[in-house]
Amino acid sequence: MKDSTLRIGDLARATGKTVRALRYYEELSLLDPSDHTVGGFRLYRPEDAKRVALIERLQELGFSLDRIREVVAAYRDGGTGENASVRLQHVLNSGLKDIRSRISRLQATEKELQEALNFLETCKSCQDRPGPEHCRECEKGDHRGRLPSLVDALVR
Repeated sequence: MKDSTLRIGDLARATGKTVRALRYYEELSLLDPSDHTVGGFRLYRPEDAKRVALIERLQELGFSLDRIREVVAAYRDGGTGENASVRLQHVLNSGLKDIRSRISRLQATEKELQEALNFLETCKSCQDRPGPEHCRECEKGDHRGRLPSLVDALVR
């Protein structure tokens, strides 16, 4: 084994991933061993830990493994810098659009949660049993018979 290479188990420990996950990344062409030992062990470069970290970060951002494969392929198979950058920009722009859409949905959900929490503050002093006959007609606080969507979905 070369001093500058890592066996798959070493890479797994260094990245916090399982050997199985790293093999799966290899199957998907997200990660390529630089070499194999005489005994067939996969050898990776220390820089491959950065690739694994990138895969993890993109997944946290909502990129599917298929989209991450597109990112890797756009760079790896681009041929020229110009072609690779155009392909990579296309894939990343698509991912950015998805992230912005998800952020918008999260912000709407945040607003709904805050409305529900504000609404429920008044409910703390309520002695009525929660239900449509009381909650939908409630005039306490600023309820005025209007339920936030999250609370309304619970009232039956």
